[in-house]
Amino acid sequence: MGNKDFTTDLGTRVIKPHRSQLNRRHFLLGLAAISTAALIPTTISCSASPIHDIHNQLTDEDFATLTAVQNHLFPTSKNSPGASEIHAAQYYTWVLMDTEKDPDSLEQLRDGIRWTKETADETYAKKFFDLDFDEKEKVIQIMANEGWGEGWLSATLTLIFEALLSDPIYGSNTDEEGWKWLEHASGNPRADKSQMYNPVAL
Repeated sequence: MGNKDFTTDLGTRVIKPHRSQLNRRHFLLGLAAISTAALIPTTISCSASPIHDIHNQLTDEDFATLTAVQNHLFPTSKNSPGASEIHAAQYYTWVLMDTEKDPDSLEQLRDGIRWTKETADETYAKKFFDLDFDEKEKVIQIMANEGWGEGWLSATLTLIFEALLSDPIYGSNTDEEGWKWLEHASGNPRADKSQMYNPVAL
């Protein structure tokens, strides 16, 4: 599968608790408390409905693969938004345009999507977004057992959490859904586009 060394400057590494032991709201509140400094200042079916990256960083297939991974890692529940509701995939591709980040780390974010596609194809001869839940879980577990896969999944989760907690000015956390779920009150005054981080990327 090629070189799969993974290093990242994206922030706090995420330790993966078992699903049955995870209270997402409490986990995220704790994560926010320890990783605020790492944040920026201040089930979709591809075949049913094509998914497009508004930042033009990924092909439709790669964007659909990323979206499927994020939805599996951070699914929508009855009482909380999931990766799709907070536009985590669009945030991910916005990060890919960040000229301040290490180019190697950004390239590894792209490579992780390719590795996911390769692992799904080698395991099931299918595209990741066409797998059922158990098959997706198997592919992710295979990746998590390798250093390169664990690193990419950790970075992907970190970016989901950043999308959940960031100001909507960055294109994620639309309608403040993440803030409302976490009962977060934003500071006043709010930043405008002239004060935002890396406005060139928008």
